[in-house]
Amino acid sequence: MRKRELIKEVAKDTGYQEYVIKTILDSTINEIKEAVANNNPVTINGFATFSLKLRNAARRADLIRRTYIIVPARKVPHVKLSRQWFNATK
Repeated sequence: MRKRELIKEVAKDTGYQEYVIKTILDSTINEIKEAVANNNPVTINGFATFSLKLRNAARRADLIRRTYIIVPARKVPHVKLSRQWFNATK
């Protein structure tokens, strides 16, 4: 299901107009992005936890030059599904 289809389904279920649902969904996604970017995890009970994880520096092979490259450590977005969500999809 894509975002557009999700908006249509929620609008149909709730009776609200699609543009209202789209505004709410966009605002929610933006707030989650901003919080995670500021290193604040966001937990939605029964759904998921959004956070940043540190990916360690690594040594990778450059096959063309036959040398090694050091890839620096960095933070990457991480989503951990709740146990309820995980069990519902089994």
